[in-house]
Amino acid sequence: MLPTDFTLGKITVLALADSVNPCAIAVLAMVLITILIQNPEKRNKVLHSGLAFISAIFIGYIFYGIVLINSLRLLQSF
Repeated sequence: MLPTDFTLGKITVLALADSVNPCAIAVLAMVLITILIQNPEKRNKVLHSGLAFISAIFIGYIFYGIVLINSLRLLQSF
């Protein structure tokens, strides 16, 4: 039985908690190190790249959570 009290706030908190995982952090570190090696004088670009990566992971997890919850609710209604 799927709980019916999932809200966007709860999904957002779950996405934040799940997005802090070692794999994502390792990929982020590799991407930022690669950008620093290619452009050592553009540290601002590294900051923007890191923020873009973190935002993309967070948005992906929110989207995944909303789709998963709605899919399970749809299956439960059958």
